[in-house]
Amino acid sequence: MCCFSCFGISKEQQREEDRLASEEARARAADAAQRRRPFFPLHLFCFLSFFVEL
Repeated sequence: MCCFSCFGISKEQQREEDRLASEEARARAADAAQRRRPFFPLHLFCFLSFFVEL
């Protein structure tokens, strides 16, 4: 088996870069979901407060 790593990045390096990119994307998605989450209960509370006496 020949080593062609001198012609570009190796498969190991590519896998590591892909893994890091996926990890970064998951972190960004989780962060975005976390920022959206607090608004829903407040809107739900406001909506339900019209129907229920507090």
